[in-house]
Amino acid sequence: MTRKCFCLALIAVANPLVASFSAAAAEPLLISEAVAQRHGLQRSWFAQADIDRGRSRLHDMKLYEGVLYLISDSAVVQAIDAETGATLWSKQIGLPKHPCLPLGVGGDMLAVVNGSRLYVANRHNGNIIYERAVDGAPGGGPAVCDRRVYVPTTTGMMTAYRVDLLYEVNQSLLDKKNEMSPEELRQFEAHRRQKIHVNLGSALPLFYQSKGRTLVQPLVMRESPDEEYVAWPTDQGYIYIGHVNRHSDRALEIQSRIKTDAAITVQPAYLPPMPNVSPDFGVLFFGSNDGFVTAIREDGVVLWRFPTGEPIVQPPVAIGDRVYFSTRHGGLYCLDAKPDEASRAVRRWYAPGALQFLSASKKHIYAADRFGNTLALDAESGARTDSLDTAKLSSKFMNAQTDRLYLASPEGLLQCLHEIGIEKPLRYDLDRKQAAEAAKPAADQKAPGKAGEESPFAKKTPAKAPAKAAQGAAEEPAPEEKPAPAEKPAPAEKPAPAGGDNPFGEK
Repeated sequence: MTRKCFCLALIAVANPLVASFSAAAAEPLLISEAVAQRHGLQRSWFAQADIDRGRSRLHDMKLYEGVLYLISDSAVVQAIDAETGATLWSKQIGLPKHPCLPLGVGGDMLAVVNGSRLYVANRHNGNIIYERAVDGAPGGGPAVCDRRVYVPTTTGMMTAYRVDLLYEVNQSLLDKKNEMSPEELRQFEAHRRQKIHVNLGSALPLFYQSKGRTLVQPLVMRESPDEEYVAWPTDQGYIYIGHVNRHSDRALEIQSRIKTDAAITVQPAYLPPMPNVSPDFGVLFFGSNDGFVTAIREDGVVLWRFPTGEPIVQPPVAIGDRVYFSTRHGGLYCLDAKPDEASRAVRRWYAPGALQFLSASKKHIYAADRFGNTLALDAESGARTDSLDTAKLSSKFMNAQTDRLYLASPEGLLQCLHEIGIEKPLRYDLDRKQAAEAAKPAADQKAPGKAGEESPFAKKTPAKAPAKAAQGAAEEPAPEEKPAPAEKPAPAEKPAPAGGDNPFGEK
């Protein structure tokens, strides 16, 4: 009898603990509409990714042309409409037991490096159109343009695989393309993109041997019918800007190479050139482990360097005339993309405790703190205006393309939030991106700018001859290589203008 009473007492004591643990486990990850509204936000949709929650976790997300592409650590790739949350397709690409690297998306292709194999799929339906073994041990995720896939390796070799796409189209419909209505043309393009094959007679891969290991996903900067540019860093502190002449297509040449004093472990950011402005140079921003963020033009001219005193462990984000980046323990910086008259970086503001950029609206910058909470910062001053508990939604996507907030749990519960009243997404730098994708004159000709209009990144420096690299050849010292200049102490922070300038250059 005594033992029975003791057991009953033990159950009575344990029940509250069991109940509390059950309540904690059952605490919903979904941000309710009421909670979102209290923070000035609206939940536009939520969805569950195709993930076996008992075995797999969400590995990577990419946003491209209005579609979220997800990949799990078991190699399941899923495409989700970024505005509705509807699943467009879901496919197994690669073997579940092999490790996956970050996704690459560009043009009509999606690339997955699974184990030691490269898979290229039609990004509109997930059908695999190309597969091969990677030349070497992959070091980072692939970068994709409309005719090539770039794969870095742990030895420093950058390999560019040519993938020529063939489209099956009814000739009678093709002849009537100019007579189609906008809706008919949209349907025609959608049908055309579903029927993609690869020309098996594609050219051989292009190679370039970098100094150091390439462990970061490359970045396709821009491309046209004449040329394409790609950038990648190494763990020896080099940043490379490679160039391919599409008329010859014989070598991956080095347009510029810059040496810093520490390893670069995060992907750089790219700001395309302004349309109708000369010279038409884009700008690359990258951070290194010595605490410096550097801005260079496509031709290798260093525009500015900014010291933070801490390693840069998150990729920088360039939107309009602003650059955002965070340090390991400090906070989020906002700088002007263009330098001042003394070629120094201009700091707009600094937000302590904000460790990851998430998205931007016209009035707010959204960031994550060290606990995983989502912070709302004033876009002009960086002052914290609100905080939302999202600690359990640890997979936070850095969105530099629109104002949407995409949050996810490791098990694949996705949510999309935006500010109340903004029904259509704000798309940033759309004019720059469209101009970068448009055809441009041959490499020895420059598109004229408008009279009296000059790029804000123009700098009076003598022209430099790019270093050349033959296909498969070992790297030789590049004649234009210069170490990044030493930086003076950062200037005092400038107050936000009284007029409240739009931080994204929109009128």
